[in-house]
Amino acid sequence: MRKRPSEGGCWFCHEDSGPLDFSTEFDTNVHVDCIKSALAHDNPEAVIMAREFDLPEAQDKEVRYEVPDNAGSTEVPNQEVQRNGG
Repeated sequence: MRKRPSEGGCWFCHEDSGPLDFSTEFDTNVHVDCIKSALAHDNPEAVIMAREFDLPEAQDKEVRYEVPDNAGSTEVPNQEVQRNGG
């Protein structure tokens, strides 16, 4: 049955069937197979969980976060404002 992670479902697939392990790092249930599957897509959350569970698949993985070029900037991008009614 599909459940949100906050309702007891897996962090990745949102299913509550099968053996679920509990990640104390994310305070959520997760299937180890879902962690392995997400690792194949370089999911940073999966890397953290795989390290938490000492999965050998995590040995070669790095946690990669994409940071926008303007991160930390106080400038507001120049965008046209569309207003309703004219």
